[in-house]
Amino acid sequence: MKRKNGWPDISQRKILSVQVGAGHFLLIGWEGGTESEIDLTPWLRGNALLSPLLDRELFARAEMGEFGGTVAWEGERFEIDALHLGYLELEQEGVPVTPEAFRRWRERGGLTLDGAAEALGVSRRMVAYYEAGTHFVPRHIGLACKGFDSLAIHRRAA
Repeated sequence: MKRKNGWPDISQRKILSVQVGAGHFLLIGWEGGTESEIDLTPWLRGNALLSPLLDRELFARAEMGEFGGTVAWEGERFEIDALHLGYLELEQEGVPVTPEAFRRWRERGGLTLDGAAEALGVSRRMVAYYEAGTHFVPRHIGLACKGFDSLAIHRRAA
């Protein structure tokens, strides 16, 4: 399902199929006929609870979780929900919506917490919350980050 702005509505998607690709890629078939190829390598490396999935043999046993809401390994010992998979998909398309990607965006732009807050029109506290992962990075903030990068590229070219 696509929203009017062309971005997928990731909040209600259900997983219909899961295939394991090369490395730590998942090929996800979504309800509605869309497909995604998502690289989980950076997320697995940065998440102590999921790091056992870096073992290729274990990772290869991925399967659709109950009701299409997750991808699971070893029953439900390890699982990643559809919403987070959607966020990772957006990040890999260039929209920073995970805490790590948001922090990398800020650092890549040479912005302090205050500078990022001013650029995005939010409080310094919200920037800190996004980076800490205590609040999800909303899609409009991710898009604003992408717009900020685009403007910076145009300024350097001029």
